[in-house]
Amino acid sequence: MNDLNTIAALLGGAILFLGLGSKWLSRSPLPPTLLALVIGGLVGPEVFNLINPEEMGDRPSLLEKAARLTLGIGLVGVALRIPREYPRRNWREMLVLIGLGMVLMWAISTALVFLILGLPFWMAALIGAIITPTDPVAASPIVTGKEAEENIPEPIRHAISFESGANDGLGYLFVFLP
Repeated sequence: MNDLNTIAALLGGAILFLGLGSKWLSRSPLPPTLLALVIGGLVGPEVFNLINPEEMGDRPSLLEKAARLTLGIGLVGVALRIPREYPRRNWREMLVLIGLGMVLMWAISTALVFLILGLPFWMAALIGAIITPTDPVAASPIVTGKEAEENIPEPIRHAISFESGANDGLGYLFVFLP
């Protein structure tokens, strides 16, 4: 239980730190995700050893749970940014962007992995399926903030947000096919 309390305190502190510095961060050339990575490296076993995954149990299971939590938080953040009526009004564009776009990206990724790395076709198809979805956490700095609002039209920002959030769930289908 101490590990859980330490993680909750550190996560809360990091969120508080990022929240208090949000005005400075919005003007900084460093994306918040990079700052979060640095904080994670500092609290990990290599620097301050406040969180040591080796002592907490099965590492693959911990990574899977952390990845699911991170993805869940990212998807909720994306969902809260998109206007409620946006999917209903723009379903045709989103169908093309997600349906056709994902299939083409999967095919291109698979072909490149197959041709460049020389892996067996089904392994290349699996790797192509893994890298096809757009990460909503990575897309967030592109579509949020003052710079994005000034330089990217609102419909494009909403399209990027919707596509990055929707295709993560659909990416599972492509992973299971190979």
